[in-house]
Amino acid sequence: MAVPIATIEPEAHLAAASYLIKRSRASVLVVTGDGGQPVATVTAVDIGRAIADGRDVELTRIRQVVTRKPPTVEVHATAADAVRLMLAAGVQCLPVLDGSRLVGTVQLDDLRPAVRMPEPQVHR
Repeated sequence: MAVPIATIEPEAHLAAASYLIKRSRASVLVVTGDGGQPVATVTAVDIGRAIADGRDVELTRIRQVVTRKPPTVEVHATAADAVRLMLAAGVQCLPVLDGSRLVGTVQLDDLRPAVRMPEPQVHR
């Protein structure tokens, strides 16, 4: 589990998200709403897609490019449970909660050794 958690508010602009991703060396930011609850996640890939779509990173807000609440996992869940959830939801990262409190994030690549998942094959 990654701690500390890199978070951002839905009203922040994409330029701020890009800066935070670079500065924190995080691959994902958890978008938090009232009370610090996760309402979405945003990645460098999401920002890249927005730029490719012609969006201005200084004017576009996070809430304009993320659309769904991310699945979350409880801090006491097993690695296998987290992997199953990620695969079912089609996500690479989950916010980790302890009750209703955001305590970290976990990424699919971090869980590969724990559940003995094969590395993705690169075809050339």
